[in-house]
Amino acid sequence: MILQFLVCGGRGLNRAFMVVGCLLLLSACSFFSNAPESRATQFLKVLVTDPGDAQQLRGLADVPEGADPQSVVHGVSTQVALDYLRTLQRQGQRQDFGIGPVRVHGASGREVTVLVTPNNQPAVRRSAIRFHVELKDVATRGWLVTAVQAE
Repeated sequence: MILQFLVCGGRGLNRAFMVVGCLLLLSACSFFSNAPESRATQFLKVLVTDPGDAQQLRGLADVPEGADPQSVVHGVSTQVALDYLRTLQRQGQRQDFGIGPVRVHGASGREVTVLVTPNNQPAVRRSAIRFHVELKDVATRGWLVTAVQAE
């Protein structure tokens, strides 16, 4: 009887560990999707692949209600770099979005460098288009993009 309890209890214990592990994994995924690096990459991907999706861009950027979320894009060179990537996208070329250096600006500020390279080439950092994405931690909404500038 004790052996039967240990065998059956062991299976139940394994299931419990598996459930707890799955829950931890799911919570980790939501944590990382709100990380500044992830938010910066998400914002740039949408900006390149679907710039007309104002609702999704607004959810990732710190802009007033009703304001254009692309107002966080600074400089003509940044706009040219985005137009170039959008043109490549329309021509069927996909890009890889990678993370470069991250600078910490106090407890609630980050500057994330996002590297965009053509998908058919090895990720060579010097051939990547570099974007500096500034974010701030907004208490109720998580990390939000405040500025984007191409290097």
